[in-house]
Amino acid sequence: MTKVDLHAHTNESDGELSPKEFVDQAISCGLKAVAITDHDTIYGCAQAVEYAKDKDIEIIPGIEISCTDKEKGFVEIHVIGLCIDYMDKDFITFCEKVRGERIGQKKRMIEKLQELGFDITFDEVVRIANYSFGRPHVAAILMKKYPDRFPDMKSVFDQYLGNDRPGFIAREFYPTIGEAITLITNAGGVPILAHPGVYDEVRVIELIEYFVSLGGKGIETYYPYDKINRISKEDSDRLNVQFKEYAEKHSLLQSGGSDFHGPKRKPVVLGELDIFYDVLEKIKSKSQA
Repeated sequence: MTKVDLHAHTNESDGELSPKEFVDQAISCGLKAVAITDHDTIYGCAQAVEYAKDKDIEIIPGIEISCTDKEKGFVEIHVIGLCIDYMDKDFITFCEKVRGERIGQKKRMIEKLQELGFDITFDEVVRIANYSFGRPHVAAILMKKYPDRFPDMKSVFDQYLGNDRPGFIAREFYPTIGEAITLITNAGGVPILAHPGVYDEVRVIELIEYFVSLGGKGIETYYPYDKINRISKEDSDRLNVQFKEYAEKHSLLQSGGSDFHGPKRKPVVLGELDIFYDVLEKIKSKSQA
């Protein structure tokens, strides 16, 4: 089998599995290659690459960077970097900066949740979070302490932790889309616009054009919108076909993946999409890492 998955997460951000467990999972799924694209951190890459050295699988170092261009009106845009040099000093500095920002944000959110009457402390979140603090770590504590009120993660986000909900506080620092692209490119990587189908459908083509004008190389044309965003399979397929046709027309790289976070999280399976190794080969041909 020559299938690959180029969008997935470990517990170095908001996934469930450690990098080693993640590699074992990818092998059990029969994947030829898998990318680790943790949120705003590259710290799972080194562990996975080292662990997989003598195993029959290729680990693609990656990252998923959250960006905001307020002047353009583009908020919470995710840029995937594939085939990056995870030892790049500027990248390490960036990850340290974002980690500090995430810690500060979660402290402020927990204080707000305490004001709303919830029994939750920052120390509890630290005990379950790894290098990159995420809202799912906060949600996990609330689910454990208030199972009747929060039967699943979606219920926590819908009621309190989603954007504009009572317990949400935005991060103060986000790189711009251009800064993320430059960071990835300078580390030898290939910048890809993640899941374009989740953005404003009226402006998504404008977003892609802007992304490409700044040096972006491709877009995700394989993504399980039906499982992640809970739309119909028909609509999910339509979105992927739409972006595939756009990528082909404009000579953009294509990528994608399951957005796997772990067996207990979103209802996706690592490697479930039919993405084959030739997709990765085209991406690797543009990498300088």
